[in-house]
Amino acid sequence: PSITSSTSTLPQTVIEITQTTLNKSSPTSKPIPILSTTLLAVGCSDGAVRFFSLLERKVVKSVRGPNGRSDPVVGLVSLHEWDPTPLSRLSKATSASMTSSTKQRNELSGGIKIATVCASGTAYIWELQVQFHKNLPIISKIKIRPPLVKLDIYKALGIGSSSSSHSESDKFKVTFDPDRNLLLWTLQQHGSNGKSSVVTWDCSDHTLAKVAINLDTLQTTPSHQHNRIIQMPDFGNDGATITNILPGFYHSSLPFSVIMNLITLSDGTIIITGEEHAINRTTKKKRSQVRVG
Repeated sequence: PSITSSTSTLPQTVIEITQTTLNKSSPTSKPIPILSTTLLAVGCSDGAVRFFSLLERKVVKSVRGPNGRSDPVVGLVSLHEWDPTPLSRLSKATSASMTSSTKQRNELSGGIKIATVCASGTAYIWELQVQFHKNLPIISKIKIRPPLVKLDIYKALGIGSSSSSHSESDKFKVTFDPDRNLLLWTLQQHGSNGKSSVVTWDCSDHTLAKVAINLDTLQTTPSHQHNRIIQMPDFGNDGATITNILPGFYHSSLPFSVIMNLITLSDGTIIITGEEHAINRTTKKKRSQVRVG
């Protein structure tokens, strides 16, 4: 398998990202841009995420999750937009603390968090620090810390460990709601007892920092507790099955505590569900459902 990408800076060039390009590993996730249209992150079959520079046409950074080589990365999600910090806007105190070599390079630096979703049903949130040359779309340095937190969709749903509960036919979809700082993980289980659920995690900077406060002294990545579980209705009696779920709808007329989900069924029906929860994550206050024939 391969990924073919084009870039506006090189309009006549088509770059093919193949197993050879990715250190003999197959791409197993859709690529996502990282802080620039010239840098892609790609999940790989050997459990690694590789960062591919479209300008240099090579992998410039690689990192493998704690699950090792046997757990492919099947999804990547950017959690926060990049906030570039030009040196001209830094405070005098901050500027004075920077090394003279960094000032001489006159770079732009910024940070971003990404989630890597593994086939086993676990995910990790990483923090990346990237430096760009100010006047060129060239990355001079990428720094990646160990993962901040670990998420486990099967453990959150109380259906056993991820290694024993997942099926290759289970469908994952992970999205991020930047307005509410929520990571929404949709699981569509298949089989006789298959159910569909949306699990949310608070991924605000404050919460992640609190969970990972002792990260440097820990031997394992700390687990991040989910805050909501939304079970999708069962449509088996109608002879229809869920084909797709689009979670996390929000409308300004509703409070932030309401999470709406659009569900499409195999018979062409569209269902919109909404749930409002109290601050207590286990208390459901209200649930509504609208069917569009």
